[in-house]
Amino acid sequence: MLWADVSYRSMHKFMTQLRALFQDGYFTELNLWFALFIADFCPQQDKDVALAAALVSRSADNGDICLDLNLTAGREISENNITLKCPALSFWRERLCKCKAVGTPGDYNPLILDDQNRLYLYRYWEYENNLLELIQQKISIIKPQPQADLVLKSLNRFFPQEDEKGTTNWQKEAALIALKKYFCVISGGPGTGKTTTITRILAFLLELSSDQKLRIQLAAPTGKAAARLAETIRSIKDKLDCNEKIKQSIPVQTSTIHRLLKPVKGTPYFHFNALNPLPVDLLVVDEASMVDLALMTKLFQALPKKGSLVLLGDKDQLASVEAGAVFGDICENRPNKIISDIEPAKDQEFNGHEADQKKIQRLKEHIIILQKSYRFKTNSGIALLSQAVRQGDFCTSLALLKNQEYDDIRLSTLPLPAFQLPELAKIIIEKYKPFLTAAKPQKALDNFNNFRILGAVKSGPFGVNALNLLVENILSGQGMIAHSQKDISPWYRGRPILITENDYNLGLFNGDIGITFPDETGSEQSFVVYFNTDSNQPRKISTHRLPAHQTVYAMTVHKSQGSEFDNLLLVLPEKDYSVLTRELIYTGITRAKKRVIIWADEKILSRAISRKIIRNSGLGDGLWG
Repeated sequence: MLWADVSYRSMHKFMTQLRALFQDGYFTELNLWFALFIADFCPQQDKDVALAAALVSRSADNGDICLDLNLTAGREISENNITLKCPALSFWRERLCKCKAVGTPGDYNPLILDDQNRLYLYRYWEYENNLLELIQQKISIIKPQPQADLVLKSLNRFFPQEDEKGTTNWQKEAALIALKKYFCVISGGPGTGKTTTITRILAFLLELSSDQKLRIQLAAPTGKAAARLAETIRSIKDKLDCNEKIKQSIPVQTSTIHRLLKPVKGTPYFHFNALNPLPVDLLVVDEASMVDLALMTKLFQALPKKGSLVLLGDKDQLASVEAGAVFGDICENRPNKIISDIEPAKDQEFNGHEADQKKIQRLKEHIIILQKSYRFKTNSGIALLSQAVRQGDFCTSLALLKNQEYDDIRLSTLPLPAFQLPELAKIIIEKYKPFLTAAKPQKALDNFNNFRILGAVKSGPFGVNALNLLVENILSGQGMIAHSQKDISPWYRGRPILITENDYNLGLFNGDIGITFPDETGSEQSFVVYFNTDSNQPRKISTHRLPAHQTVYAMTVHKSQGSEFDNLLLVLPEKDYSVLTRELIYTGITRAKKRVIIWADEKILSRAISRKIIRNSGLGDGLWG
């Protein structure tokens, strides 16, 4: 392609700067190729359009749904000795609008620019727009109701008043939403009884259904989260105040969302979709904060028009690894709405623009935030610390960590690498001895959950990879494991592993944890890994059959989502990273049931608590107006 000399020189200099930023890790190679691809659609290759393309591609890599030009225009991108300044907003928008690759909402172009100066990759705009319409459709449909006297009778039995008079029982309010609406969102921190609430809700809805045969499906984004949901419901349902038929009708079989929708091999599509909806009356999705925009959209599309959906999660936890923070956008820090009017409703739908306004205004009637913790006392250190971190209050957080009154939380100065070994060795030997000395696999699995090391990053001296090697060296030096870094095979008795990809044939899922034991039926050098099952009888799988996995004395906070440990050590890196946010610290702290120790430099911890994840999208604005 021939360009004018000025344009060529300008573009050449710009691409040199982009490549330098690529070398520094700011852009990926894909970001650069996409920038060139979009620039080719302009009358002359336009560096300002190319920059926008590179940035929107990078934004998607970082979990954003769109690039907000309002926040980016005029800003300088500076890495090492490279500085690149973004154009002014009006000029930038003008350049984008002249490019054939850029369209407006409703167009079919590689990039979409809306009236709020949000720039999208087309597929993310489409996902967001579809999800917005699907949520609005769900909340617009009025659900037929049983007789009020029957509702009250069941409601008061399953949700007796446990709090002081004059306070609201939000679990009961959640049950009413699930009864009255086709869409229900229940958010709450650890220990607020989300799973207990949904188990009671299932019994409540089954009892009020005409034939007590609701088609109910339970799902979660990961195999680990799905297994925990099943385990908890199984332990709760037999204690419910209802007849045996209702108890037996409450499902305990769970599935990952992918397995529920059934992927079409070799494609991004699913067997269940808008044209072939799921055969369900009610779908419950746990750990919904981990579900990204694309998957949540496909889940909504696969729901029958009058199929109910209940989302469970914690709006303050880390968002999905992939693009989007859908659960957070839906909750949007809205206050609880009391749904106390119990009356039959006609089966009708809203229509027209006025109805759209009603739908948006009424979204708050579909959301409940559980506030009472049944795991922690209100004055426990973990409860108070997690609240302070959630609010971004570092001063209060630091005061709590240094207050000797709270023995369940502690802050220790991050040890220098030279002094790291003795400090860590003391903790490791004490905490990991019970599972390593357990004679039976089930006992080892149970004891392993008593303690875990959580890291914020994978690499670096305080990253998860280095911590796992360090723990192995400590245990090997103490003779607690028969393994050293010189061994060719990674396998030894007691090696804990984390499954990192789903294997539906073996029934192993991303997040599953197993403990290694010698294979009594095999050769002297053969090993098997034992995993928990629903029956509390662990099953063994040969190491040769395992899907992708890694050693897991230490794991990232992201990987720990959906898990609980009695005690944990949270290790932050020695320098600041953008991934260090209050959501990460909050998620890490709240994995502990009894005690948490934080290894961190105070300045790094302060920056992390002060930094809130803001994922750019238009979903929140679209839902709330």
